[in-house]
Amino acid sequence: MFNNTAKTLEINPANFVSKFFFWYVYFIYFFRDNYYAVRKTNIKINNIIKVININRWTVKLFRKGSQDKLTSEDIYTPLNLDESKTPANDLERRWNCIKENSSKPFFIKAIIQTFWLKYLYIVIFVILEQIILRNSQPFIMNWIIEYFTIEPTINVTRKDAFIYATIIVATIIAISFIAHHVYCISQILGIKIRIACCALIYKKILKLNKSAFKKNKRDQIINLLNNDVYNFDLLPLSLNFLWITFIQMIIIFPIVWQTIGLHVIVGFGALLTVVISMQGCIEIVDSTLRKMIEKLTDQRNQIVKEITIGIKIVKMYVLEKYFDKVMDKIRTEEVQQLRRSLHIRVFHSCLQGITCKIMVFVTLMSLSSEGVIFNSRITYNISVYYHILQFLAIIYLPISINRIVEIYTMINKIQPA
Repeated sequence: MFNNTAKTLEINPANFVSKFFFWYVYFIYFFRDNYYAVRKTNIKINNIIKVININRWTVKLFRKGSQDKLTSEDIYTPLNLDESKTPANDLERRWNCIKENSSKPFFIKAIIQTFWLKYLYIVIFVILEQIILRNSQPFIMNWIIEYFTIEPTINVTRKDAFIYATIIVATIIAISFIAHHVYCISQILGIKIRIACCALIYKKILKLNKSAFKKNKRDQIINLLNNDVYNFDLLPLSLNFLWITFIQMIIIFPIVWQTIGLHVIVGFGALLTVVISMQGCIEIVDSTLRKMIEKLTDQRNQIVKEITIGIKIVKMYVLEKYFDKVMDKIRTEEVQQLRRSLHIRVFHSCLQGITCKIMVFVTLMSLSSEGVIFNSRITYNISVYYHILQFLAIIYLPISINRIVEIYTMINKIQPA
């Protein structure tokens, strides 16, 4: 089916090219207002070529950091658009407006109204990467496969095959380029949301009097500012996978339908079976185990705290062995639940790796049962598209849903009065 020239077109993108595009996008984004942050002052740059070459300042910084510790003199002033007062003031203004115009205000609504336009910039790049570039790769690869086919359906010359191979390499580099860019700007947007929420909490604390502040749980506020608010950093990335998964399903279904017809229902049925039934059961069991582990951990910490406070009484009445048995019993139960949770997560990881293979297998079995003779083009198409759905629906979608639920619960905790 294939001739001996197959190895001539096995072209892989160079790793250094991918890294170059990553740093290029990184600096282009930070220089999007044509300002470069330097120590104490900002220098205006009008030439984009200077912006690309300006990353030479990092060489000296990395060299000094590898040889000696960095000091406060090495810190650069931030850009004007990265100052914390801008998103904080915008969020406070939106929140005050919502409280005046609504009887039941929701803080999450103020966050959406403040940052939706900046998130739209991320949406454009995600659509370009996931829908346009990733879905176009199988079409281009089919033309390359036709060049090596003994009985091709279309006439593909050697020159055309090299052109298509070059396009494939270009799309791979572009996907890496855009993915790094999306990750970078999503992290920056998440940090801005976190800073704005922390600023509102700080302003609210300053407005409370001494008697009112005693009523609040200080430990919860400290834990909220030190730990919980950092979930905002990954909020834009979680939102990306939440909506792009369903759009990809809607787009990939008719594409695969044109290749294998009604048999695509078998593959999608296997996907939905894994996602809804097996993965749903795994999430329920894992959440139950996590609650039990948290309960045992709190109980163990409480006993340790009581022992520490009453250590003199424990020593006086020789109660070390008794409390040792109590701690050993609680710790044994906690380790057992941790082991069960680990087994569930290992099974979940295995399920993530074999879902695509299961979908391809049941689809090809369905084709064989109907007497359909499938070729390399059909196998490649369904494998690539099922692989895309596996990463989105099996791996990233559950993680995104769990993270968004946690963020929603945290937003309800920090909602100002």
